[in-house]
Amino acid sequence: MDSILIIGGNGFLGSHLATRAGLLGMRVSVVGTAQFAAVPDAAYFRADIGDVDAMQTVFQTVSPRYVVNAAAIADIDYAEQHPKEALRVNALGAEICGKLATQYRARHLFFSSDAVFDGEKAAYSEDDATGPCNYYGKTKELAERMVAAADPDAVIARVSLLLGRSNGNSGVVDPIRRRLEACDVAFSNSDQIRTPIDIDTLADATFELLTKQDYSGLIHLACTEVASKLEICRDIARKLGYDPERVQPYPGESARGAARHRNGVLCVDKAVRVLKQTRMPTLAGTIARAMGAK
Repeated sequence: MDSILIIGGNGFLGSHLATRAGLLGMRVSVVGTAQFAAVPDAAYFRADIGDVDAMQTVFQTVSPRYVVNAAAIADIDYAEQHPKEALRVNALGAEICGKLATQYRARHLFFSSDAVFDGEKAAYSEDDATGPCNYYGKTKELAERMVAAADPDAVIARVSLLLGRSNGNSGVVDPIRRRLEACDVAFSNSDQIRTPIDIDTLADATFELLTKQDYSGLIHLACTEVASKLEICRDIARKLGYDPERVQPYPGESARGAARHRNGVLCVDKAVRVLKQTRMPTLAGTIARAMGAK
């Protein structure tokens, strides 16, 4: 039975991947900082990704064949306000995992972000220069370099906007639903353009890439079309049965906090070439699958 270690396995993406790995018959171990695991059937290790000794113990205990690092301080404003914590988790912790994956000869996939780009181009390929406009993006940019140096065989997967069902404040679908249930109006960003991907397609791509031993380096995972966050949220509201006009653009005075990149548009030409089992979906397909349609 293949052993997989998912770091950040209590988060939205990590817990979904852990559940999927269990369904695939893998022996699943999860690293998180919460008291209890979000995935009850997985072996749980409560450890800080930035603690070298703690992570060494986890790797020694699990001896994984596959490692996925989905851990991150992903709140852009929080990262801006807590730079030391964001650096430790997003970059230094990623480097630790890369070194340990190499030491234990584990196939390793690290999740990065479109936030490594400045957002000034219409679309970005894996060959484009990075230039983040906020501290979160800077930690991800640094992490990419650290992971590549620590584990040259690692896959570094950039994602733009992740859609799916969630009990928390992730995945867009249920946060919009809860907001519209409770209030007359929900808000989103009309000036932030993204190429979202649904969590099931991302999981499909993740497991295909893990088993594709001949691929390493950067890859963009996203849908094949672009839309503003406002357009995406309005489409979700419509499919949930609400008037899409109840999702409004943020008023100007609400645009505070850390800078955001305008165009988080990831070109997926490489993913289309590399992935043989996973198809990068259209925008409509992404939203439909995110809401539960298969």
